[in-house]
Amino acid sequence: MNERLIRLLRHGETVAGSGFFGASDVPLSEAGRTRMWDAAASVEAPDVVITSPLSRCRTFAVDYAGRHGIAVETEPRLREMHFGYWEGRAVASVFQEDAGALEAFWTDPRANPPPGGERLEDFEARVESAWRAIRMRDERSILVVTHGGPIRLVTLWRDNLTMAALLAIPVPHGSLHEFRVTPSDAHRCMLSPTGAPGRGL
Repeated sequence: MNERLIRLLRHGETVAGSGFFGASDVPLSEAGRTRMWDAAASVEAPDVVITSPLSRCRTFAVDYAGRHGIAVETEPRLREMHFGYWEGRAVASVFQEDAGALEAFWTDPRANPPPGGERLEDFEARVESAWRAIRMRDERSILVVTHGGPIRLVTLWRDNLTMAALLAIPVPHGSLHEFRVTPSDAHRCMLSPTGAPGRGL
């Protein structure tokens, strides 16, 4: 196995604006789509595109892959975190109704999941499973179209950060993030047996 170049592209802005739309299938805005094209055009085309199933990722991924004549695959484990009762709501609305729960989530998302939402350890486990499978692929250059949450997790693992830093990792809409995976990284689990971040990429 040679070194892998894996680029993670966050979807652009959506027509829904800012809010908790983790599992909600909201489409891209025109500005969001343009930002993704600009980001992807700044680097060479990959060997394969892997995408979250949500339309704000998959629509662009299919169009991009078609334009470059490359394969596109859907990976359900790359979808965003499910925010439970907060799904589909604006941040201001949630803050007005339950500022304490929202601030607790921002401070310690592992101990304070969204009400009725996906637990962080479950989110971590499925993203880590998908990331490990991607790292073991044969293609040398891969574009992954996904969401802010999965990109923050992969960055946290690479940089050996604590979970307290997760929500502070900057991942703007339409941003591109590059990771290089060596042969020794391919089979490495990113999580410790307790669910805490491991070492390395």
